[in-house]
Amino acid sequence: MRCPQNDRTLNRYFCLLQASIFCMMAIHSGFFSLMLSQQGVSKMEIGRIAAVTGAASLVAQPLLGLISDRWRAERLLYVAGAALAPLAYYSIQHAGQLWLIAFWAALFVGFSLGAQILSTGWIAALNAGGHKLDFGFSRGVGSLSFALGSVVIGLAVNRFGMGCLPVLLAVFGLTLAAAALLLPRPQLVRPAQGTDAPRALSFGRALQNLARTRPYVMLVCCSFLANLSSGAFTTYFSVFFSQEGGSASLLGIAFFVLAIVEVPVMLNYRRLERRFGVETLLAVSMLGYGLKNLCLALAPGLPFIVTSLLLQAIGLALAIPAAQSMIAKRTDPACCATAQCLWSSLGEGLGMIASSLFCSWLVSFSSIRTVFGVTSLFGFAAAALFWLSVGRRAAQPAA
Repeated sequence: MRCPQNDRTLNRYFCLLQASIFCMMAIHSGFFSLMLSQQGVSKMEIGRIAAVTGAASLVAQPLLGLISDRWRAERLLYVAGAALAPLAYYSIQHAGQLWLIAFWAALFVGFSLGAQILSTGWIAALNAGGHKLDFGFSRGVGSLSFALGSVVIGLAVNRFGMGCLPVLLAVFGLTLAAAALLLPRPQLVRPAQGTDAPRALSFGRALQNLARTRPYVMLVCCSFLANLSSGAFTTYFSVFFSQEGGSASLLGIAFFVLAIVEVPVMLNYRRLERRFGVETLLAVSMLGYGLKNLCLALAPGLPFIVTSLLLQAIGLALAIPAAQSMIAKRTDPACCATAQCLWSSLGEGLGMIASSLFCSWLVSFSSIRTVFGVTSLFGFAAAALFWLSVGRRAAQPAA
């Protein structure tokens, strides 16, 4: 398949790729826990399954990153993830045992949704080869698709039930595979640079390289803390919303609000970074994770719960493009995909595991509101640690 070299066309295909995979994410984020709850899975068991999926992400994402750096197999990985997604959800819905649910959920999160992080390294590698692709813009389109998709998915679930989810995943998987196949492998567009051309590092050498990069290490550690807050939200928000009286269609609207506020932030991310600096934006994003959970813990009803979701604009909406930008600037291009995936797996994956285990224990003798309130403290701690260790130093020369 002939792939375009024009940056505008490549940006469009990355937008289609992000739109497709974020519609798949909207299904999982909005309805996975609720689907399990309706299948009779308890809140403690949902937390344990979330820990398993976090472990899958922890293992799968560095593996995906290493494969991408070594063989530039991004297209194949996206196509395989697209094919796996509907099969995994169909199997979850028809599994009679908890371990089978956990197995298929782990495959789905690790390889279908886990492939999303590859776009960061893919774009970084193409840009290193002379392109000028805007990650923030395509990621913003992904958030917009998550928002609009959440509403449509909520209406579909209200009308057809949870059985429609594998069908929707098949549709989104087809568009995801098409977008991936239309995009080029990075080495095919990188100009020849002789012996100075960046070469993929082994995983061990990449780890040594990254471990010596202190700002990167602090970013990973603080992302882990922040994701203790984010993991609690991801695992229990749908169940919490349902307990407060929200229907599936209202849940779709709630996730629309959650995602739509990301769009203007991500579309204008480059301006924000030029104005405030990437390190400051990362510290604010970690603070946003904590504030959102705290507001949910205190919200007296559905209108206030939905209003609390507006804080996503200073949380995830900043965290994703800012982390991608900082990693691209502070790490070796020869291990760009590994660096991005390792941050995601250790910061998000390991954070999700710890969050799920902690929350499944906490929720066994308290309420979901208490879980949100307690985990908000981790977001505040992450923001303070990152600012003191990285953000303040980066801001000093500009002062």
